[in-house]
Amino acid sequence: GQSTRTAALTDRQRRALLSSFNRRTALGARNFSLALCMVDLGLRPSEVVGLALTDVDWKKKVLTVLPIKTGRGRQLPLIDRIVAALHDYVQNHRPATDCERLFVRHDDRRVGTAMDYRAVGYAMEAGYRRCKFPGRWLGSYRLRHTFATRLHARGADLKQIADLLGHQQLQT
Repeated sequence: GQSTRTAALTDRQRRALLSSFNRRTALGARNFSLALCMVDLGLRPSEVVGLALTDVDWKKKVLTVLPIKTGRGRQLPLIDRIVAALHDYVQNHRPATDCERLFVRHDDRRVGTAMDYRAVGYAMEAGYRRCKFPGRWLGSYRLRHTFATRLHARGADLKQIADLLGHQQLQT
């Protein structure tokens, strides 16, 4: 039968997607940062929207991901590219708000309020359309699969990948 697993982006597709966000705009800077958190850190959409400003340790370059789905939180190292993107979004593009969430809405009616996972999926789907990826590509889990696939291709073992993804069981 056919595999039910979501295909990972190729390196070329990954670069195209990340390039599709106009980082000079608030929405583009936010969506670029969202994409980086999923494709280069392997975060789930629910984990991305659950991030608080205080979860980023700028000095140590570490991101604390609170337990959501599996009950396993984790700390992930942040490479300079992700730190720069997050910093640019927070300092230059994130609307002034009392919301403690790192990523907030930018639409007129709900500006500054917390995002939900559906908004993340819509933002990534818009990027897929700009890149002319297949029309059946939906949501954002493709980016998490890309992260895991890239790690495996570079020699990471399944235990390391499971730990970074926050999985409790190796089979997952």
